[in-house]
Amino acid sequence: MLNRPLTGEPLPLDLANTQWVISGEPHDALTDPDFVRSWMADHGRPDVADLHRATRALVSARAAIRTVLPRPTEASAYDAFNSLLARGHLRERVDADGVSTVVEVDDPDEWLAWKAAHDLIVLLNDRPHRIKPCGGCVLWFFDNTRSGTRRWCSMEACGNRAKVRRHRALHD
Repeated sequence: MLNRPLTGEPLPLDLANTQWVISGEPHDALTDPDFVRSWMADHGRPDVADLHRATRALVSARAAIRTVLPRPTEASAYDAFNSLLARGHLRERVDADGVSTVVEVDDPDEWLAWKAAHDLIVLLNDRPHRIKPCGGCVLWFFDNTRSGTRRWCSMEACGNRAKVRRHRALHD
């Protein structure tokens, strides 16, 4: 299994972070079918009819999300994103257990891709200023610190590298 540098972020950011660069070498976790199966199961979709089709949907959703993240107010960034959102919707339902919201998509194998796009809309509506790019790499995170001043995906990795660079610059 791949060792990803940042996990535990909200679904859309976790999907965006399935692509990363370490020491100049690009990594794409969605090229590994075992990773895709495991990742989907971790996000509530353990079974899909067509893993290849589900993976294509995730790759497209990731690209759409990565286009929107750096330009959330730029209308042209939303073309692919809106196309993805158009393939599903939320439906309210009531049964003996109470009221629930159900995700309905045109293709069940695209459920998680659609949900990631929808969840990004929720984050952008709720606290867009807390969605941040790491100051040291290509990853994105949701800043849940009290002060809202987090700058790196990981203090141990990117934060430490930034401190080392700053230290060297001062002492060289």
